[in-house]
Amino acid sequence: MKSIHTLSIAAALALTALGSQAAGMSAPLGEQGWPPVVESHSTLTRAQVLAELQDARQNHRMAVAEGDQLQLRADELTTRSAVSREAVRAETLAAIKDGSIVHGEL
Repeated sequence: MKSIHTLSIAAALALTALGSQAAGMSAPLGEQGWPPVVESHSTLTRAQVLAELQDARQNHRMAVAEGDQLQLRADELTTRSAVSREAVRAETLAAIKDGSIVHGEL
């Protein structure tokens, strides 16, 4: 009986030693924690960030989250072009004629 107790104590100590050794090992590649740790250091103070937030709210420059979509305002979606619609259409027709555009629709 005494040898069974000695053997079980030795097995328990061996398992404890293996567990503590495994705890000190680093995770193998591909099994790191999720989400990954990203270190970032801001150069702005809290007051500067709050001032920028307040300015964006006052000037209506904040995007609105609707569900899982981010909705931008209409004035943020529109672009101002220096080229007229007719000029773009003429360039497209010329490109189709000289073969620069393989597929297209007029």
